[in-house]
Amino acid sequence: MLEELMQERNILSFYKAMVSLIQVDLKISDVFLEQAFTAMMMGHEFGDSILCQREAYEILLLWNLSYNNYVKHNRDLNYGADLEDVIYPFGDINGDYYKGLITSNVLLLRRLMFNCRLADELEKGDNNSIAIMLLNKKNSSCNDAFQSVLKLKEIIRTGWIKRKVKVDYLESDTTHIMQMVAFASAYFSLFKPNDLNYNRVMEMILIHEIGEVLAGDIAEGDPLHDNKHALEARGVRNTFAGLKCGEYFINLWEEFESRETNEAKFVYELDKFDPIAKAEYLDEELGRTDLLPDFYEYEQKRGTFNNGKLKKVFKCFEETLNNR
Repeated sequence: MLEELMQERNILSFYKAMVSLIQVDLKISDVFLEQAFTAMMMGHEFGDSILCQREAYEILLLWNLSYNNYVKHNRDLNYGADLEDVIYPFGDINGDYYKGLITSNVLLLRRLMFNCRLADELEKGDNNSIAIMLLNKKNSSCNDAFQSVLKLKEIIRTGWIKRKVKVDYLESDTTHIMQMVAFASAYFSLFKPNDLNYNRVMEMILIHEIGEVLAGDIAEGDPLHDNKHALEARGVRNTFAGLKCGEYFINLWEEFESRETNEAKFVYELDKFDPIAKAEYLDEELGRTDLLPDFYEYEQKRGTFNNGKLKKVFKCFEETLNNR
């Protein structure tokens, strides 16, 4: 029991460290999602399963977090050394696993670097590159889907706007997604759930906000909220319809929305947990006291975590509030 409590506190401490690192340059989450989405899409579209497995998403996550760590400390990036920096802030979660992740997956890393380059060229619209020409020849719908994902960085989450959070601390859908990916990775390393398919969880996280490309971030209480699912479903279908694997992603999004499978229930919890944990960080960072109680009490009344996997982690916030 004591060990479990320590794990729950560790994962919250990890979250704060990870969020503070992302905050160094919020654009890092745009880059991460572009890279991860490209790997996932190309993996499914062209039958390269190695690109859409756990290690691929986590390598990209570490790659980007480590870059921001170097920026924070005004140092040049050198992936051949200083692995302690590369795994930051995962050291207290499962240091041995993350420490060897990049160096023990050299072939996967090479494939990912090609996809990172492809994502960069797609974002810049460099249609003269060999990679883009090959991609367009095989399936131009990949480019169309990627362009939809690019729009997620323009969608600022309304919860923070409504609560008048400083502009520099507002977050886009891409930042929210990166935070969820990192938290999911830490959760699986700590708690090792045997009733969840990790790859499916990760892919569900990566696409769960795609509907907002068309609908925008519609808050509860907004007159459009009653039509939210229909609007978002249309956006999801617009994004994936042209892909050979399009139905896979459309069905995956619908699975998330229905919240009937273990994976969908868990990702839904993560989706609601992320702003609560972020609220605690922002209260401390901005010298406020209202954000955490607001988000915590709302989800407590709604019973979001009453029976879920994050029930005990959510309970830790009660201790934080009582000690204020």
